[in-house]
Amino acid sequence: MSDVQVPDYGNPIDVVESIAGANKWASERFDDGEIQFFIIGSEEKYQVVFTQMHALSSLHMCWAFYWELPQNLSPLRELLSLINAQLWIGHFDVFPKEGMIAFRYALLLEDDELSCEEGKEMLTMGLEASERFIPAMRLVLAGTPPQEALAVTYFESIGTA
Repeated sequence: MSDVQVPDYGNPIDVVESIAGANKWASERFDDGEIQFFIIGSEEKYQVVFTQMHALSSLHMCWAFYWELPQNLSPLRELLSLINAQLWIGHFDVFPKEGMIAFRYALLLEDDELSCEEGKEMLTMGLEASERFIPAMRLVLAGTPPQEALAVTYFESIGTA
């Protein structure tokens, strides 16, 4: 993520919009409480949506990617359950009708404000979780048993082939 200056603290959607702009991610703001942009990672193209929930004093992040999903989602659901058990914060969901898998996380806000550092941490968390577990998801969709597919996430690759 870019180190370009963005506001240190302020309206959550404004802060996220500044981070997106600093990284040259074209963003679309739906209203004062929601923003969307796309990020290309090493594993996938991600749709990232931040929604401020005033009633809950929170900021929700959805880090989504779209695949053609099979009718039988039991192995994928089992894998996501295994993955979610390993995550301290955030979780993965599957939305079959949309063909979407998403990493979701909500941050409680103090005074309905977000720091730049918190915004960057949320984005980093979404990217790292997705990039770490997508290979296992692909394996399960190709027929590998969930436990076996999850084992690939225990190793960290260095470099590329």
